[in-house]
Amino acid sequence: MTPAGMLYAMRGCKLFVVLLIFVFACKREHMSTGNENASAQPDTSHTVTMPTTNMNSAGETGKKRSHFENSLVEPRLDTRPEQMYVVVAGVADKLEQAEEVGRKITEHRLAPVGYPAVDRADSMFGLQGKWAVVAGKYARKQYAQRLQTSMAVAGFDRVEIVESAYRHDRHRPNLAAGDGELAGSTFAGLPGMEIPLLSGPDVGSRGRGVLADRKLVIVLGHARDETGQLWYRVKDGERTGYLQASRLLLDHNVFPHAGGRHAVLGVYLGCSDDGCAWDYWLVDGGYTKRTLLAPSASRLPHDFSPDGTLLAYHAPNMPLRLISVHSGAEMTNLGPGTSPIWSSDGKIMYFRKPGRLNMRDEVMSATFPGGKIEMVLDFPGKPAYPEILSVYPPSVDILTRESLYTMFYRLEKDGTKKVLLRWKVRFRKDGRVIEKSAEKITE
Repeated sequence: MTPAGMLYAMRGCKLFVVLLIFVFACKREHMSTGNENASAQPDTSHTVTMPTTNMNSAGETGKKRSHFENSLVEPRLDTRPEQMYVVVAGVADKLEQAEEVGRKITEHRLAPVGYPAVDRADSMFGLQGKWAVVAGKYARKQYAQRLQTSMAVAGFDRVEIVESAYRHDRHRPNLAAGDGELAGSTFAGLPGMEIPLLSGPDVGSRGRGVLADRKLVIVLGHARDETGQLWYRVKDGERTGYLQASRLLLDHNVFPHAGGRHAVLGVYLGCSDDGCAWDYWLVDGGYTKRTLLAPSASRLPHDFSPDGTLLAYHAPNMPLRLISVHSGAEMTNLGPGTSPIWSSDGKIMYFRKPGRLNMRDEVMSATFPGGKIEMVLDFPGKPAYPEILSVYPPSVDILTRESLYTMFYRLEKDGTKKVLLRWKVRFRKDGRVIEKSAEKITE
């Protein structure tokens, strides 16, 4: 064997040993029920170090797929935590450097859906004029540590974990507070389609060339056209121009399936006196598949089936739909309904009737396979859901195999006045109420 061949073999053996140690550590950690609250303290001497190898975490070239993919999947939360853990792959002086690191993360298929992302480094490390490359965000520290370790095995140096306040749409990049430039990513209606860069915030403006899909750009500011539509002023190299808000991922939300392969993406369109609006899409991890679920919608109550093959969602003024995640085809129309939630075994999906336009807000169930729909609980009283509190009835919380919980808003008389009450109700799967309590919201 040649000296070069011996060196390559030694490196391969070393990587294989590291892999075995990490897999063993993941199994031990998965068996542990402890809760870690400490976070890693960031080192302020940050530099971006590019991976020195194109090998994946198994030490193979060719197929860039992490063997730790399943250990990076975070199960759905039962309670709302206070903190989340941000995995930062490095800090770059220039946006082009950050984009290159993000491309490497995507090639290795390490990041959750919606990532990698680029934020201003001042919001995390107090470093002005630099860009932080975010590889993922987790509510449980052990999953952030798994991503950190698998990235180190794949050749990424200086991967850190930083604490941040929890967000339910936690895969959305943190926009740094205050004035200054931000980083956004272009988003075309079809993967790979070029996006026109215009000289002004108007569709009739003169063109200044095109931008590639999923291209990082610097966001300098925003403006509105005569119709009130939001536009962003962006910079790409030496060019500046305007993009419609629907074509830029900046102030957007990502709601991932726990399996890590698909997510509901909300592209922010702006706010007006009538409220805020988003374009809601179904996307996969690489944004190679994009299905528009609801254009210009105020919200999109939804839930993925546990196996990630089905998505139930409700767009405003539309029925509750059940579609195939892989094809986007509608599997069944469940009629008027909202706030879907699946049982952990995927056999039952609970949802609520809308409680609007003289409709009730009953708790319903759909049993699978087959999709048989039955009423579980019709709580007495007149439904009332003010937009400032809850436009749609809240989803059902599945407490145990037999015990459920949800809330009902009711407009009731109190002498000569009308009061809005919020009823908290725990009940059985057969609809029998276990306990209930009411609190006065308004008069």
